[in-house]
Amino acid sequence: MIWLLVIVIVALLAAVGLLAAIELPRKPAIKLFWAPVLQGPDPVLVIADTWVGTDERPNNASPGPDSVREMMDPNVFLRVSEQSSKLAAFLGSQGKHVDNELARNVGLSKLRNRPFILRGAFNNQWTPRAVEPFRFYFQLDRNPVIRRILDRQNPDRRNWASPMGSALTEDYALIARAPETKTGQMMVVIAGLGEKGSAAALEFVTNPKYFERFAAGAPAGWDRRNIELVIKTDLVNDDWGEPHVVAMHFW
Repeated sequence: MIWLLVIVIVALLAAVGLLAAIELPRKPAIKLFWAPVLQGPDPVLVIADTWVGTDERPNNASPGPDSVREMMDPNVFLRVSEQSSKLAAFLGSQGKHVDNELARNVGLSKLRNRPFILRGAFNNQWTPRAVEPFRFYFQLDRNPVIRRILDRQNPDRRNWASPMGSALTEDYALIARAPETKTGQMMVVIAGLGEKGSAAALEFVTNPKYFERFAAGAPAGWDRRNIELVIKTDLVNDDWGEPHVVAMHFW
């Protein structure tokens, strides 16, 4: 009887060991990234704006009513609409509806209510504020006008840049997932230095293949940490190429 009991216990232990050895299906990396923003019942708040370009007045000139100017080029608005539709389609595939807001119409009271997504860098007043405390953040030089992503741990690095009015061969973007410091709400930032950088960043965060590449080089447990990624895209014939991660930070 005792031997029978021993045999049963050994068999049970072997079965448990076998189950532990079987690798359960891994959740796709893109779902792990988006999970903190999409887990609530409410529609996702997406904050963007249609402002593009910068005011290139000299530093000693009198400021106008706005620090940026609105370009009424219909092609610009078409591209903005296409990107908005692309993000909405992706979020819809994850079972989430979207509430779109213009950055100029949003206050802290609205940001305190639920997780949100910030699209655009210098065309969205909330984005530079939100990432300013982080390792990677935005800076706008004035004379000449150059948009940059800077690195607090490497302050001499200044090549993640996009000069205004120049024929560019590359563009950069910042992707972040972390709590916004003033509201405590989880946010995702998708913001390029230029329009092409923003488009490449949007492709990155909505395409599973790029997240699988990212996850392969990310530290264990990355999905439970705050994340910043600097993305680079090469420009060919004024169009963006595949986005590549050139820097990452977790905390």
